[in-house]
Amino acid sequence: MSDVRINLLPWRQRLAAKRRRKYFIALAACAVLPGAVVAMLAWHTRAQVDELRAHISILAEANQAATDIVADQTLLAGHIEELQAWQVELDRLERQRSTFVSLWTELARLLPDSIHYQHLMLEDHSLEIQGFTASSPDLATYLRRLETSQVLDSPRLIDLKDEASGKRFGVQATLRTEAPAVPGR
Repeated sequence: MSDVRINLLPWRQRLAAKRRRKYFIALAACAVLPGAVVAMLAWHTRAQVDELRAHISILAEANQAATDIVADQTLLAGHIEELQAWQVELDRLERQRSTFVSLWTELARLLPDSIHYQHLMLEDHSLEIQGFTASSPDLATYLRRLETSQVLDSPRLIDLKDEASGKRFGVQATLRTEAPAVPGR
């Protein structure tokens, strides 16, 4: 007798092999698929974290820029206040300069040839003039001129001394508070 085997149920073997393949495929899918999902989630989470870090970095730079702007603004406000104080001082000096120019112009215009100034002192609106003259009539003329001045008010003789070469005198006057019209302007 020969040893011949006849398989009466080959379809069961094929079905069993097919089931085994499906089982191993499912087993491989169960092992690989969660790992792939975890890797995808990790990649996505890392991408979001990187995006948030970049956004935080941009916001930190914007915050630093805003802080720098506030510091610059404070510095500029200090400079503006300083410049405004300088402007007030410059305006005061300009008014003073105008007063000095009009005073010197008036004193030069009123001065006769025979009188010489030795000392002029201006405090607030009070002017003290000390000078030297050769004769008393010239001094009287000078005082009358001071009385008609548009810049000076109430001049008065406060000191008169006779010396060998002439007379030393002192005059006090106040500056007018309203600004006189400067000739030529």
